[in-house]
Amino acid sequence: MLSSSSAVEALQQGLRCTFSLPICSAKHTRALAACAVLLTTGMAGDALAHADPAGPGETNTDMSLVLDPWVVVPLSFLGLGYMVGLARLRGASRTGGGVSPAQGAAFIGGWITIAFALLSPLDRLGGALFSAHMAQHVLLMLVSAPLLVLAQPLPVLLWAFPRTARRAIGRAGTSPAWRPCWRALTRASIAAVIYSATLWIWHAPPLYAFALENEFVHALQHSSFLCASLLFWWSILNTNKRPEGLGAAALAVFIMGVQANVLALALIFASSPWFPANAAGAQAWGLTALEDQQLGGAIMSIPGMLVHLTAGAALLVLWLRESEQRAIARERHNGRCLNSAVPPVPGR
Repeated sequence: MLSSSSAVEALQQGLRCTFSLPICSAKHTRALAACAVLLTTGMAGDALAHADPAGPGETNTDMSLVLDPWVVVPLSFLGLGYMVGLARLRGASRTGGGVSPAQGAAFIGGWITIAFALLSPLDRLGGALFSAHMAQHVLLMLVSAPLLVLAQPLPVLLWAFPRTARRAIGRAGTSPAWRPCWRALTRASIAAVIYSATLWIWHAPPLYAFALENEFVHALQHSSFLCASLLFWWSILNTNKRPEGLGAAALAVFIMGVQANVLALALIFASSPWFPANAAGAQAWGLTALEDQQLGGAIMSIPGMLVHLTAGAALLVLWLRESEQRAIARERHNGRCLNSAVPPVPGR
């Protein structure tokens, strides 16, 4: 089995092509695709050999990486698919593919945040401490998701597929059956309900305990947090394309910040721990289960309010500016109409 270090060395030439040259040939693109397969295979092999996911109430203090194949493989394909798609898009457009440096940096930031949340020692610590588990959710929902939405990676990822597959996916994405569903799901109000429901449901003590005991359910929990937050932030950051506009988006962000803080405050001021499965892990780190829970609530509350307040305030400023511009344009239009309606004075 090819090791991940060997695959990384094989990938270096492809990386130089993708991020250094303005145009990549079809030969380079095929090389990148081959490197992608090699790297993913190597990382998956290492993951299967070394994966040791944290169990419920785990008390060890092992701070090694968590090479979970259910995370490594999809994350590898996501990053390498972006790289291959970017190379093909550059080769086809000869103008850089329309991907700005800021978008590229946002994608890299979002990708690294997912990797840190789910593959770093933080994931192993999350099996012992509720507060560490909460830190993972904050990173996924409030850092990675908005960065990935700002990156707008879908066109780039689409170019990672062969031409026939790209056309088929494009037709499916614009089909009359799918477009109304997507339009409904990405309304700020509906996306906010999905986002809020996901947050509250997974923090119900029985379901949270079940996620700690079952690796598949645990992976489903992380995936649903990421997907719900991607949907929410997409609806917010693309709100200028929607009839409800920036005002509704700002309101939705403020409401999401408040409801998340309600849950955080409930965790902080609870008289007894909600999640006894973490008691042994908390004790190993010198905390009681209630103190660990209170720390987790603080981790949810403080960064959450900062992100939601900042995003909501920015949207509110944009909405006020947009409203002012519309008012000025309306006054100019009314002035032109009034001038055209006044008959000219004779002799002038």
